[in-house]
Amino acid sequence: MMSSSSSLKTLLTYPPPGYARLWIYIFLAVLAYAYIVFAPKAWLNPPDMHAGPRGATPFAWWLLIPITVFGFSLFLAIFEGLFLIGRKINPVCLEFDSDNLYINDSKGERAIPLTDIVSIRMIYGQGIFDVGRSVLYRYSIGFGDPYNPEQVSFTVFMRTGRAFSKFFNLVKEKNPAVQIKDWATSLDGIGRWFKNRNSGAKQDEL
Repeated sequence: MMSSSSSLKTLLTYPPPGYARLWIYIFLAVLAYAYIVFAPKAWLNPPDMHAGPRGATPFAWWLLIPITVFGFSLFLAIFEGLFLIGRKINPVCLEFDSDNLYINDSKGERAIPLTDIVSIRMIYGQGIFDVGRSVLYRYSIGFGDPYNPEQVSFTVFMRTGRAFSKFFNLVKEKNPAVQIKDWATSLDGIGRWFKNRNSGAKQDEL
């Protein structure tokens, strides 16, 4: 029965990434750099070549190709490295089935009934460690006590967008009273600060 239940789980966060992309980008950057540094000048500046655009020498003109490859590959390698670092720093894995949300983090795996989810809120901005993939949104899921819910945040990528839509509709079906916020602005942080301050003051009064 346990294996049957786990087979029905749907991954809500990005699948654990490998290092293949990073190594490909590094290889292309190194290859382009080696071409720039070690290629014989006769390859780059043959005697029968004419001047490039706007009077540039043939040597400078032909160097544009490897320089572009080097810069673009290095750019992608940095973004991919940041993405992998982010997965190491915050290795939260979210899965769900028809009844529960499964949170696997530093506390271990927890099963949260979908009926206990009290809010699904969009968060403004994009994390620096998510730049290596196509990001759609960032969301925060609140569960437990409606007045002081525990929160778990995650990023919805293009690859996980369909799974999130399925999860979103399933939670609304299980708990019609769930608070939904599918928009975000740069002022949300200030609003949350005032809300937490007011809730803390009310608790002190009690």
